Amino acid sequence: MENKEEIYIGDLYLAAAFLAYDVPLISIDRSVPRKQKFTFCKTSKLVVFTLHGKIPITIQDATLSDIETNFASDTLLFPPKYVDAVRKIKSLIHSNDPNDIHLDKC
Repeated sequence: MENKEEIYIGDLYLAAAFLAYDVPLISIDRSVPRKQKFTFCKTSKLVVFTLHGKIPITIQDATLSDIETNFASDTLLFPPKYVDAVRKIKSLIHSNDPNDIHLDKC
């Protein structure tokens, strides 16, 4: 049985890291301008790549906190789709049409 885990964040670049690692984005709170809150949900196994020293390490069955911690400590290795994830997060923030925002299910 899979454990469901949710995390709420306000940093768009961290949000892009979650998207790049294929963590489902389930909601965006845009009620306060310039202070978006993103909600991500983990329901399946997640593999994250980090650097410790100069050695790449794979974290099997990582938690959402593992991504956040390694992002903050500059040891998270970004997948190649990170740049596209940044573009997607920015377009979600600036979208004027709520029908353009497609969110995942948890």
